Amino acid sequence: MGFELWTFKKITDYWDNTKENSIYHFSQIIGNYSEQQKEATYREISQLLRDYTKLIDDFQLARLAFYILDEIYISVNHMPEYNEKVVEYLQKTAGTIFEQMEERNIAVHYLCNNKFHSYHLPMFVFKHCFMPARVRYICAHEVAKTLMRKDGLQNHEMEAHLEEYLPKARPLVEEMIEICHNENVSYVYLEIGGVEQDFMRSMSFVHAPGTMTVVRSLAPEVGSKCQLWWAPMEAEANK
Repeated sequence: MGFELWTFKKITDYWDNTKENSIYHFSQIIGNYSEQQKEATYREISQLLRDYTKLIDDFQLARLAFYILDEIYISVNHMPEYNEKVVEYLQKTAGTIFEQMEERNIAVHYLCNNKFHSYHLPMFVFKHCFMPARVRYICAHEVAKTLMRKDGLQNHEMEAHLEEYLPKARPLVEEMIEICHNENVSYVYLEIGGVEQDFMRSMSFVHAPGTMTVVRSLAPEVGSKCQLWWAPMEAEANK
């Protein structure tokens, strides 16, 4: 099977959800290749993505990174299962883009305020979707889960103890946000039924050079919109 199968008209097709859940669909196809064919395919895709980033400016790269994060978030909310094939696909595709972001010292702060029928995805899944893409995941419910595990609680016991642990998680969330800003790294910050005040610290960095801030308050569905702010690097701003 030739590499031309994985050369798309649009670079965003590697993650697009418009026609199908591309992340899941493509990851399962490549994941079923022989080890040699899989390595060769991912090597070619990663190189193609690196070459593409050399042709675009900082704003275009940041906007592509935002698009990828948004598509990952939408994809995982509608994915039949999350497995190692998805992890590897995100490492080789999204991870390549965010590696280039790091090299240029630009970052995306992706802020979500959504509600869920279950806490399973926010507490147990989302972190493992964004980490392969070299993006940090911050959520009070996920931090509370970590604290509960340290105290010996089992997964099935956790929801009943959330109200007790969420206040303990809040200072740690603030600390994680501060670290991300100090290190200028991309992150996803999820609040579940949050209020405007929860995002004040993140929004205070809207004008930090080389930062794209994204706010998603709509449910993660195909075609839903986000708000964007872009603060160019000083050299770019002074052109």
